[in-house]
Amino acid sequence: PRYHIITHNTNLRPSVTTRCPAITRTFSSTTLTPTVTYEEFVQALDDPDTVVIDVRQAKELENDGAIPGALHIPLRELEISLSSSPEQFEAKFGTPLPTTTTPLVFSCLAGIR
Repeated sequence: PRYHIITHNTNLRPSVTTRCPAITRTFSSTTLTPTVTYEEFVQALDDPDTVVIDVRQAKELENDGAIPGALHIPLRELEISLSSSPEQFEAKFGTPLPTTTTPLVFSCLAGIR
């Protein structure tokens, strides 16, 4: 899998050179920069301040398995889910809504979504 990291704070941009393509940006910019390694992805899963979101469809999770510790929000539901109220988000996903400063790491099967 390829991993996409998106941060909402430009101070959180990683500075790495790796094998897996990634996208790092802020809400106010579309700057495409560094990539993230598998090891960095595992670190993100272990970091309580980072939210890892798997954007694959439910069928893909059934076929290929889920990522332990990742939050599953299919891509088609991502915008509305992240725009929901904190109460709605927590009721649906069982975890607090990420803030605008929460580092978010997005994962999909092929890195093209």
